Amino acid sequence: MIKKRFGQKIRSLRKADELTQEKLAIRCGLATRYIQEIESGSKQPTITTIFLLADGLNQSIDSLLEDVFQEWKKKGRPVSKKPVNSKKTTKNSIESRL
Repeated sequence: MIKKRFGQKIRSLRKADELTQEKLAIRCGLATRYIQEIESGSKQPTITTIFLLADGLNQSIDSLLEDVFQEWKKKGRPVSKKPVNSKKTTKNSIESRL
């Protein structure tokens, strides 16, 4: 859901700026194929890529992400099934860090 919505936002901003995917890719220093994959929702960009896209589209990070974030919240803040840090914390592992 997030990847698809973010991709739609990038496509919308790119078209509003009358840019082709190729021109946006050149502005951002990214591959045209990667822009296509982001816009289709098949790739989730890294934070660095999001910064490059914001710069290439002359947008703030806030304007790029705000409505995507609001939609995510409306959907009940879905999270992945796998915990972010799946490494078990045990008494021994804590003691070994001391």
